[in-house]
Amino acid sequence: LAKQYMAENKYQEAAALLEDLIDKSFNDNYYRMLISAYNELQDTKKKEKLIKKAIKKSDNNSRYSIDLGTFYIENNDQSKGLKQYDKVIGNLKANNSDIIQTANYFSSIRNYDYAVKTYQQGRKLFKDNNKYTYELTYFYQRLGRNEDIAQEYLLLLEQNPKALHQIEVNINNLFSQDNDSKLYDVFSDIVLQQVKDKPKNLAINQLYYWLLMQKEDFSAAYNQAKALDKRFNLQSHDNVMDFAQNVSDRNLAIQAYDYLLKQKINDDDLTFIIRSQRLS
Repeated sequence: LAKQYMAENKYQEAAALLEDLIDKSFNDNYYRMLISAYNELQDTKKKEKLIKKAIKKSDNNSRYSIDLGTFYIENNDQSKGLKQYDKVIGNLKANNSDIIQTANYFSSIRNYDYAVKTYQQGRKLFKDNNKYTYELTYFYQRLGRNEDIAQEYLLLLEQNPKALHQIEVNINNLFSQDNDSKLYDVFSDIVLQQVKDKPKNLAINQLYYWLLMQKEDFSAAYNQAKALDKRFNLQSHDNVMDFAQNVSDRNLAIQAYDYLLKQKINDDDLTFIIRSQRLS
């Protein structure tokens, strides 16, 4: 009946029923519907009272505490609202489910800054600077914080070089949404600086090679692939082989295969591929 009243814009009647229901048994569905009714009735006093009641009934559930902060902001008290949000962050415990739920709720009201703060607090609580990397990069993207995205993945890569392929997959997904190439440019500049600062870090050097391939800067990618070979004495020559197989420039591909042959790779398939390319 309350739903019917809401559908018929009879908000006063709906609110009366919902107030009675919620007094008997607190329920999130009743709460959300009653909040909507109060919004329509512009009854800010009853709305604030309901939110505070929900906080008590739910033992400080973060969603209702966030609702209170949002209420203050909507009623022109930005400072009080942000203090309430900060209180929510400060009350978090090292509970993964609660942290994710809180961040998701901030996200649902499009407050991505506080979603980020939630995950950053989670890192502190778990004492793990690599936790929530993928979640944070998602929100950094929504906020246009490209440098933070790059730093997140480089931190993860430094701690876990085996994550290189997964990082490339995730970065590629971000690039596909990067219409103006701003993310690529920022990422490339930061990774190049890391290559200069940490020339002996194989994973970062490989990431830079991969970035050059994504941009189709094939000449630079070929030089980087060969540099990787020599700098790290890579007997498998994986990067040069990858370049030869994936570059669209026929002449550079042949140069790469010739380079591989000079490394005395005994591979009949490799010889066949080179011959096929030359014949074509």
